[in-house]
Amino acid sequence: MALLTLKDVSYFYEGTHNGICDISFEAEKGDFIAVVGKNGAGKSTLLNLLSGIYSPQHGSITCSPKLTYHDLGISPQKQSIDWYLNVRDNIMLGAVLTGLSKKESQAATDSISEILDLTDFYTRSPDSLSGGQQQRVQVARALVHKPEIMILDEPTAGLDYRYSHGLFEYLKEKCFGEKKLALVSSHDLGMLEDYCNKILFLNQGQQFYFGSMRDFLSAHQLTREITISFSGEMSDALKEELIDQGAKLEEQTVSFIESSVDLNCIIGKLLAEVSITSMGSERLGLKEIMMQEEATENA
Repeated sequence: MALLTLKDVSYFYEGTHNGICDISFEAEKGDFIAVVGKNGAGKSTLLNLLSGIYSPQHGSITCSPKLTYHDLGISPQKQSIDWYLNVRDNIMLGAVLTGLSKKESQAATDSISEILDLTDFYTRSPDSLSGGQQQRVQVARALVHKPEIMILDEPTAGLDYRYSHGLFEYLKEKCFGEKKLALVSSHDLGMLEDYCNKILFLNQGQQFYFGSMRDFLSAHQLTREITISFSGEMSDALKEELIDQGAKLEEQTVSFIESSVDLNCIIGKLLAEVSITSMGSERLGLKEIMMQEEATENA
């Protein structure tokens, strides 16, 4: 049985057409799911529904009957730590509220704090911390009780590479090693691509893709970004034509997605005006694939 099941889930904000519509998927133990899409695609709305902050207006969200609300670990995009508690008590509160004993809560707090490098800040108040440090406290409180389902909305916001990498390594171990479930939204698409085994791609509130990250990337492995360097002056007419075809023009370089243009035609037109000095190609990453798919869907 799936750990988490969504069936035709819809939610719209009052008086608007903004929200999500007919989202359906099943998440299993061991899934590390990247929730992606441009701003306004519905990522936070979906994660707030999964967190219980909102209730579906249509459809259903069900968890395994063996789970309770205490099996969830939630870190929303909006800061939710308690400003009247110090760092240690903020984190420990996440453990105490799930029913752990004082001794268990203390041990769990020390464990997650060591992973996120927070022990030196135990006696500090949250308002004395930097934005990145506050974010680590919030994530620590969400994960302190080792939840079965982890719902994290922009958990690496304000974090440098070291802490982002450490957090994703921790989530990877929990999902792949201990067979827990994580759903993570992040603007750090490189991390999502490297660590997540599944992807939920939202576009304008709709479910564009759900499935294997590897399959999603493999489906685009023959799609490359071509970059051509040249010398000489290009006419304004040719510049406008290239831009109209989706090319990016920078100083003495032009780049474009291979599948979107006739490569031989482009090279011929360039050679008629300039000298090509080099040409290279690179497989698209998750960011470029998302941009391409959104453009195709919206065309």
